[in-house]
Amino acid sequence: MNTVDNELREREEINLAALVSDLARRLGVRVASAECLTNGRISSRMGNSRHAQDWYVGGIVADTEQVKRQVLGVRASSVVSEQAAREMATAARTLFAGDLCVAVTGARDSLGHPSGRVCFAVADKDGVLAESRHLVGPDVASHVTAYALTLVRRRLTAQWQRHRAA
Repeated sequence: MNTVDNELREREEINLAALVSDLARRLGVRVASAECLTNGRISSRMGNSRHAQDWYVGGIVADTEQVKRQVLGVRASSVVSEQAAREMATAARTLFAGDLCVAVTGARDSLGHPSGRVCFAVADKDGVLAESRHLVGPDVASHVTAYALTLVRRRLTAQWQRHRAA
């Protein structure tokens, strides 16, 4: 990936985090994260957004099965599953006293690069939504980060629309 591509991806992540920040602040929603594969990139993007102290309550990097099971209480048979992502999102939302939490889990290849199935979940007062994507390549962490932020933005946008209609 060349420098221009890297800069565009970084800008996309920053812009998504800014949208999340604006919506979360307007709604008074506290957001948390639980992530694997991204080395804390989701948390970093949200935590470095403007006014993050007003809405971002924290995140956990849970790259190992041990952390997923012992800290987040994942009971799913596979820690790379939609069920595991749901459990991570629910547990981290509780752990950080958040109103909304995004979680990501996936597998790494023998070289430590993200490889294959990535599972996402978003938990809030309305429940937990989960989905999977197949992602490979050297820039998976960026794709995962951008998609996780997109899911948070979508969930907050739905809340904003309900808020405006009320």
